[in-house]
Amino acid sequence: MSELLADLLITVLFGTQASFTHPGVILPDKESLCDNELKAIVLKSQRDKESREVLGYSLRVWRALTSTLRSGNEQLMENKHHLLSKVLDLTSLGRNLLVAKEKAQDLAAEEGFEAEIRKLIEICVEKATKPISPTLDKGHHEKEMKVKQGYKRVLITALQFLNNLISGNETRKVHLWMHLFVSPPGHRSNSEDGEDQKGEKTVAGEPSEPSTATTPLANQQEKEAIKQAAKQQAESASIQESLITSLPTGFYSGFASLANSFNYIYYNPGLLTDVPRILGPSEIEALPMIVQTGISPLEGSDQDMQSVRCNILLAQETGRALLQELLVFLGAWEVEEHDFCYKMMQSIIEAILLNGLVPFAYEAFKDDKDIITPAQCVLLKLLVSIYRSPLPSANNGEPLKTSKVIPSMTFIPLRLGNQRLVSSKFTFPSSSKSHDQKGQAGKAPVTTPLPYPAILDTSIAAYLIHVFRKDVLPNIRRIILQQGAIKNGELKRENFEWSLWDLDRVYEGLYQFMEMLVVFAEDEEAKKIMLADVQTDKEGGLVGELVGFLVEMDRIIPRYLSTKPQPQPAQNPPPPPENTKPGVGIVERPYDTFPDSDHHHQDDDTTSLSEIYDAEGDEEEGDATLTEPEEFTWPHMKKFAVLLLSNLAWKNNDVKDLVREKGGLHAVLNQCMIDDDNPYIREYAILCIRNLLEGNLKNQKEIGELEVKEVVKSDALINAGYETYVDDKGKVTLKKAGTAQSALK
Repeated sequence: MSELLADLLITVLFGTQASFTHPGVILPDKESLCDNELKAIVLKSQRDKESREVLGYSLRVWRALTSTLRSGNEQLMENKHHLLSKVLDLTSLGRNLLVAKEKAQDLAAEEGFEAEIRKLIEICVEKATKPISPTLDKGHHEKEMKVKQGYKRVLITALQFLNNLISGNETRKVHLWMHLFVSPPGHRSNSEDGEDQKGEKTVAGEPSEPSTATTPLANQQEKEAIKQAAKQQAESASIQESLITSLPTGFYSGFASLANSFNYIYYNPGLLTDVPRILGPSEIEALPMIVQTGISPLEGSDQDMQSVRCNILLAQETGRALLQELLVFLGAWEVEEHDFCYKMMQSIIEAILLNGLVPFAYEAFKDDKDIITPAQCVLLKLLVSIYRSPLPSANNGEPLKTSKVIPSMTFIPLRLGNQRLVSSKFTFPSSSKSHDQKGQAGKAPVTTPLPYPAILDTSIAAYLIHVFRKDVLPNIRRIILQQGAIKNGELKRENFEWSLWDLDRVYEGLYQFMEMLVVFAEDEEAKKIMLADVQTDKEGGLVGELVGFLVEMDRIIPRYLSTKPQPQPAQNPPPPPENTKPGVGIVERPYDTFPDSDHHHQDDDTTSLSEIYDAEGDEEEGDATLTEPEEFTWPHMKKFAVLLLSNLAWKNNDVKDLVREKGGLHAVLNQCMIDDDNPYIREYAILCIRNLLEGNLKNQKEIGELEVKEVVKSDALINAGYETYVDDKGKVTLKKAGTAQSALK
């Protein structure tokens, strides 16, 4: 019965291909019957393991599928959109058969079905990104949108096919990585090949068995394509050789063998770069899964080869472009941390972190126009998520086992433009012994395994702290000083070059940097780096800069209190609100498609510190009404500065003295008031004052010499019928409202 299923499928594919190449030859009812049979087989392959194995292990089936899909691709290129459903069924069937694992995966690649899928992805990207004419009427516009949705659906299935293709198959991973990211010197792209590329219709290499009568509608073009296989093999070998010669021996010795029989057909690096611009969060899941499968240290994968592919991903421009698009995608769609797509990207960044390539990735995403680019912002957010994620534990409670191997990353010379950046520059300390030891009697070099370092590597902390001090904080302080100059009338408003949208982009990145610094301040080794220049730097290093930042914020940026109606006695009706017009949000969202919508989300909803700000989720934060960029209030920044100073000052007299000398004591004291732009800053400021005064007589003396000038009114006390005042001795006293001052002490 199983053998008959393969014969049935080949017969059905014969009819499907005929509908592609000779439309109208098959009667409509017969064509409909053929389509229904194909859908039934697709459904059967999805549910039945035995059926998947029978079809997936059949050479004849894969040849028939390849030939049929090739014909379908040719029709789609000619805008025969009504055939999309047939192509979708073919793609779905191929995806399902790959669940049978390695044998089916190899047959799909060797017989050319994988190459046709890549061509199909190229077609789908082209059709889905084609703009719709604005002159179309409503009916035609809806029709065009429906066609685009059809191509998107096929694209999603094709991405799922690629993910299934490389799952657990090192050879297929290497070949796909070469197709997507490796650009050998002298290679001609598909657009440069012109008509010659369209003539390539078969796989690289001749079949091991005669193909007579095994593929439906075998024609002269296919026979000619088989004759071109030797030429394509030579071109494939040239690509492979140019890549292998750029990789050192030893650790990469297995790469050459895995790269054998590379299929040159439809070679198109950067094929997937535009996909994040087409799909949404629920549609794109297969794309980050492909990247994760290729580079993350998953159980059962070759850890050495995963590291090689991670280096290749960032060494090649097409790989960096895809990673950047994925990061921007996360920010643009505001993907939540619990979302599957976010988890996949977190796993990808963790692999980059463990390979010591975070500094290179951050530099690769730099743009001269931005202080912090959207890609860098999301990269920092993912790093914070990684550092704050609880470490996995074994089921039996035993400590974590170290990974197999992670050698010093000095293999691929990474370049940005003409500047060479070697990943080992920022990687973890390597052993004093050489990792590549010469073998005996011509044997291959032996690679000495090294355990994974701690996930919070001090070199990463040193790099990010350096970037924060050099590129981020000085520019932020310059903007705040300009705001102060406008406030004091020293600078005209029209000379302020920042828009609300620009400031929000800067703010998003600054927020992630401050969260990262909070993480570093909680780690003893990273904290030492933060405190390294307190005594040696005349400005006090990072601590001095944070104090200066807080002092400037305290002087220039006012507190914000949301106006709330006062509770009234039950017998009196509540007064009407003073202003019923909805206020403008603090800032414009950088990626908000509908800026006038009422459904705005606070930045704190998605990037709150779960361990530090437990209760902030229920806090109702009012938006400061502003209409001009110079009124930007930098929410949460005072709170972060106070929290960092509190952590760094704990049991460190050098920091305590520096805060006093820089005028930070008064700035921290000024935060002991409610500020709705900085939730719970009063509590953080009180803790910070406690740490600054503990064991430091000079700080205690300076605080003790302060005189009370006035008491800030408390809404809670007023509502309870009490008020405060300063008595003759300079002490704050509480009394009931309307009574004499001596009534209650």
